[in-house]
Amino acid sequence: YVKLTLLNYNDVVRQIWDNASNVRNAQASFTLLLFIYVEKDTSTAIRRATANNLVTAATRVAEYIKDQSLLLDPLQTDYATVVTARLPPSASVEIPSNATMRQLGHIDLMSSRHADERRREINAQTTETYRRVRVRFGTMASAPVDCFLSVEDLRSILGIPPFDLTPSFREPIVGGVVGPSVNIEDIDHINL
Repeated sequence: YVKLTLLNYNDVVRQIWDNASNVRNAQASFTLLLFIYVEKDTSTAIRRATANNLVTAATRVAEYIKDQSLLLDPLQTDYATVVTARLPPSASVEIPSNATMRQLGHIDLMSSRHADERRREINAQTTETYRRVRVRFGTMASAPVDCFLSVEDLRSILGIPPFDLTPSFREPIVGGVVGPSVNIEDIDHINL
């Protein structure tokens, strides 16, 4: 095998042709096999969605959504951010329109409906002064009895403030959870 370059290409091919012409009837069945090796492109089109890439992509997606006046729900925005984080930095932001995006939109819609229902239930419960509570007197085998308790009285007896203590929505934790410091003595659980 002879390595062909731009400098020796004509000379090598001419030499092969001349060698083939020296053999009787060789030119009729003459074939030249060229093996071409192309250098592999080392740059990849897909990157990992690392923490830094996600932060950068989140900013880019938020700006794109604002510029295009798009309306995306939280899960759809997160998915678009992950997809954008995997693209090269020079690539333009594109909001996916695949089945995953539609499913996430449906999940976001169900989540918002559930939150609305929960909010309505909480509001309805806070306006009632008496609530039905099922109580069993005696043993667990006894039949439950319906009792109506004043919510305000029960709150004052237990020292609970007159508002709901459960949040309707809690923001997801962004970033890693900080681990405990090294070699902390556990004084709360020491065996005496």
